[in-house]
Amino acid sequence: MAAEERGASAGLPHAMPSSFAESPWPARPFTPGDADARDAALHEQIGADEPVWRGGVIDVHNLSVTLPDGAAEHRDVVRHPGGVAVVAVTPGGQVPVVRQYRTPFDAVTVEIPAGKLDPGEEPAVAARRELREETGFVADELVPLVSVAPSPGYSDEVVHVYLAHGLRFVGASPDADEFLNVDMVDMSELVAAVLDGSITDAKTVAGILAAHAREAALHRRSK
Repeated sequence: MAAEERGASAGLPHAMPSSFAESPWPARPFTPGDADARDAALHEQIGADEPVWRGGVIDVHNLSVTLPDGAAEHRDVVRHPGGVAVVAVTPGGQVPVVRQYRTPFDAVTVEIPAGKLDPGEEPAVAARRELREETGFVADELVPLVSVAPSPGYSDEVVHVYLAHGLRFVGASPDADEFLNVDMVDMSELVAAVLDGSITDAKTVAGILAAHAREAALHRRSK
């Protein structure tokens, strides 16, 4: 059975209605994944899990799965230890961002400070470490902001993004293989850069927009 036919048999409409106002999809309150009674029918059954390649940061596995309609498929999955990132905000509304060359894109990107988790490491501990190593700042206050799965279609990576306040500069100490510059940029400029496509890094996009939304909400409540 073709993929399109399998999708149709799962209850998807064969064609869009003539008017968007006649959408076939029900209006529903937000429900997290796997919390809706219908989600169980979408699960794939995972069988064999074959390691294909092991690297210094990621591993690649090939998984044999059975689709909801009984068809057999294979999934290439990137296993990643996970990471952390920090949106650190000064009293004046500036945020330290890192300018770093990224080999896959052959370009310098602008990102919030971030790094991968060590085995068994608590995300908050890693976030404080990366903030200090890359920017030289330590924070009196560090709170969870948002978690990001950059590419759930093929990777299990999750990046835990934190919001930091009460910054003090103690000196940066990047890893030996890290070459970077740090800029202090107004939050409003970073939001604009995200919205105009100048910043494309997923954790930075999510972190900046979430931090801006939280700061705006706190400001409204304080009035």
